[in-house]
Parts: sequence; C-alpha cells; structure tokens
Amino acid sequence: MRPDHGGKALGIIDKENEKLENIIEFSANINPLSMDFKKIIIKSIDRIKYYPDDNYTKLKSSISLFHDSVIPSENITIGTGSIEIIKNFSHAVLEKGDKILIFQPTFMEYEYFGKIFGANPIFVEYNKLIRESNLIDIKKNNIKVIFLCNPNNPTGTLIKKDKVNLILDFCNKEGSYLFIDEAFIELSQPEESLVKDAVKDERLFVLRSLTKCFSIPGLRVGYGIGSRSLIDKIDAVRIPWNVGCIESEVASYLLKNGKTFLEESRRFIKSEREWLEKELSNLGLKTIKSDSNFLMINIEPLNVKSSELTAKLAKKGIIVRDCSTFRFTGDSYIRVAIRNRKDNKRLIYSIKEIR
Repeated sequence: MRPDHGGKALGIIDKENEKLENIIEFSANINPLSMDFKKIIIKSIDRIKYYPDDNYTKLKSSISLFHDSVIPSENITIGTGSIEIIKNFSHAVLEKGDKILIFQPTFMEYEYFGKIFGANPIFVEYNKLIRESNLIDIKKNNIKVIFLCNPNNPTGTLIKKDKVNLILDFCNKEGSYLFIDEAFIELSQPEESLVKDAVKDERLFVLRSLTKCFSIPGLRVGYGIGSRSLIDKIDAVRIPWNVGCIESEVASYLLKNGKTFLEESRRFIKSEREWLEKELSNLGLKTIKSDSNFLMINIEPLNVKSSELTAKLAKKGIIVRDCSTFRFTGDSYIRVAIRNRKDNKRLIYSIKEIR
C-alpha cells in the first residue's frame, strides 16, 4: 500500500476545476517564504539539450560549501527529493528478513521502502523515545537500521544532538545503522544536526531535502551524507541522471545564496507558530509542542473526526493533513503547515465557522 501524503492542492484543483488562488495549502509542510530563482531557471533552459552530469560535480560542490566545506563530494549522494534517497539507502543496506526500528507516528516511507526490500519493521511509540534514552529493551531484536525523523513529521518535535548521539552510540555498539532524516532541520535548529558527523561515522547516514527549506516541492532535489563506503553502496543502486539539469542548477543557486534567507525563515516561522499556537489554544485546541514549521493539532474538542474536519475545511478552500493515516494517531489529529499571517487567520476563521 502506497503511503499517504499532504500536498494535494494541485490534485484537488485539477479534479474540481478550481482556481489556484482559491486554495490555501496547509497540508504540505514547506517554508512559507521563498527565494526568487526564476532567472536561474531561464538561464539554465539551454542545458536541457544535454544529459545531466551524472557525478553532479557542481551540485555536490554547492552542498559542501553550504556545510562549511567540511563534507567532501565523495561523501554525498544525490536524489530526486528525500524519497528516492530513502529508497536507495534501503536498497543498498537492507536484505530480506532484516529488522528495522521506526518510532511512530512518523514519515511513512521508512516502513514502505523497508518492506519493499524485505525488511520487517518494529514500531516503537515516539513518546517513548522522548521520555527515555535507554534503548536496551530493543537490543534483543537485532536491529539493522533505526530510522529517525528529526524534527519528526508529523509532530514537529526536535530531539537534541546529545540524545541523538546516545542512539548513535547504541548503533555503533550493536552494529546497526542510524538513518536520520533532517528534512526540516534548517527550518528548526540546524545547530542540532549530525550532518557533519556522518562523514566519519560508518554507522550514520543523514538525509537532507531542499523541498521543505527552500519551498520547491515541484523540483525534486535531495541529498544524503555518509561514509565513503556507504555512499558507494548507495550510488551503486542509484539510477543514472536521476536529477535533471534545471533542478541541479536551481539547487546549486539556492544552496550558495540561501543561508541568510534560511535565518530569516526560522525567525518568521517561530513568530507565526507561536501566534497560531495561541489562537488554536483560544479555540480550546491542543497542539503538540513543535520545533519546526508545522503543528499537529488535537481536534477532539470539536467532536469531529479528522477525516470529516479535513473534508469540511477543503470545501472552504483550506487543505490540511488528515493524520489518521499515520500509525498510533487515531482519528483525532490534523497537521497544518505554518504559513503567513493572512493565511493563518483564514485557517482560524474557518475552524471557528465549523465549530
């Protein structure tokens, strides 16, 4: 069964013959701000006459520069968004019968691709990870890979570096891999990243995505950092020319010029998140403490199931993420992205109308 996702605005528009300006997309948790890169797209148009550089030399150089030039190109793998990186990692590392540990609720692709390549998932409540540092109770399961989304999707919770390092120490002792998905960390607290540690630790792999932080879900670009031996295994199963010329040029531009933009984005998101949390609280709704650019909302006080509320809001042009398809959540949660004040006010007003 294919995983469910947010980001369904275009599908709704095409199906209902609706206008884009009448829809507000809260279900895709991407940066509410964006950089202007139209000139780069126009400038790179002529490159579509040629195959991409399959080594992605320029893009990898930009990634290295973004990370203060401490990550060599040989430690980087490129993918069409984060999902292909998850697929390639799973293909390279997992064998039939391997066990993978996934803290739930979380991004569904870890389970999906794990199963495709023969692994058996073991699920642990995410709150247990927050409460406890000791992973001794899972030692007996002989885990091949621990998948950790940090900040976590859909909760938005960030686990600090010291606790993540405890998990990494466990993996090194037990011969397991730690796969950390940091797709949202640039919109949260990038200083808590382990991306630079992945270069020298054979058991650590860190995933990054440009989709969320630079608001380019229509251009599929992601990358992963790991030891050279691990990257070699992953690139051995990567299809040739998997990222197009235009995507590569845009990604290089954003990485080279985007640090100040990301700093501004983090300040903006924090301010709007605090405002939205307060307004939702005034409606009697509780949110899970988030460190990122989205909120998971408990809607039980509305006496409506998440699927019903999602449908009612959609009729008002508000697209939110129904969280009932995540494990361990039931039908009492939705997830909303942090957007600008005008959009956030419309969300609050629409919920008030439904109450």
